[in-house]
Amino acid sequence: MLAAQLRCNPIIRLFFDGIEVTRDKDKRVRSNITALKKCISFLEQGGRLFVFPEGTSTLGPAHLPFKEGAAILASRFNFSKGRPLTVVPCAVFYDDPTHLGGKAEIVAGKPMVFTQSMQRSEIHAAFTRALEEVGIDYSSFEQQQITQQAAVLLSLSGNQSYHFFLRKIHENESYYQIVAAALSEISNSSLGKYKGIAIFPRSIIGSLWTWLITAPFVFYAFMWNLLPVCAGWYCSKKFADDVNVISLWKIIPAFTLWLLLTALEIILMPQITVLSLAVSLLGFIVYGAWKKHTVGLYNWVRHPQGMKKFNRLRAELYEKIIQ
Repeated sequence: MLAAQLRCNPIIRLFFDGIEVTRDKDKRVRSNITALKKCISFLEQGGRLFVFPEGTSTLGPAHLPFKEGAAILASRFNFSKGRPLTVVPCAVFYDDPTHLGGKAEIVAGKPMVFTQSMQRSEIHAAFTRALEEVGIDYSSFEQQQITQQAAVLLSLSGNQSYHFFLRKIHENESYYQIVAAALSEISNSSLGKYKGIAIFPRSIIGSLWTWLITAPFVFYAFMWNLLPVCAGWYCSKKFADDVNVISLWKIIPAFTLWLLLTALEIILMPQITVLSLAVSLLGFIVYGAWKKHTVGLYNWVRHPQGMKKFNRLRAELYEKIIQ
């Protein structure tokens, strides 16, 4: 199920497909009865349907009230054919929703299997409990920001996921107090930020070596694709109404313009197209690593004495929370 506005023009339709519904906040209001019937029919035929129960994708500190759309679908599902209805609660966690190179982690909860009809209110209550269990709510924006910054910092070490540290810090007040105190020690407004947190290299030689290897590919990728990159940047500034859709407004115009320019390149310079695409793709793949080491090296140059303290605090935090 998706917002009808995501299917409002031919270009956006290239990126989104689904059953259109109109939300309360949308300007054009119409009945969703036909859409709901289509969803139920699709499920009864064995289809897989993804529903955003908040009716939006905003990234506030706590979830919004869950809509009853999913409960309506489940309550009207026809079990007479002997097919069960399986519902999997999911939560999406972004370590940096506004920049290229950020990660989106999708966490699935325990599947809920329905074999007979139930009251809508009972289903909605069960869905709410399941979603609140798999999601993470914060009491304030400050708590959310500190927890997320700490999770980014800790996920840079070892092989544990961003969500793993979010959950550990959120569920243990003593961990939260420890990371809040540590972040206040290393906070400095003059330092560069990587995914919202100031970082330093773990090794100057290793960081510089990685930067030298990745920099030529990143530079080429951005210079060769400068028009699409600029188009995405401009549209994200002009049209994005929340941080969670900034990347979306970067991708849609940038990818569309890139397709047009690539088609033109194939016509005018076919002999370099494959090489150009390969180097560009490699540049965007290594962009995250290049940016991390660029920020780390910049902070080392600006504040060299802070590197030892930063790495000590990061190692201490990791040992305390990973135990």
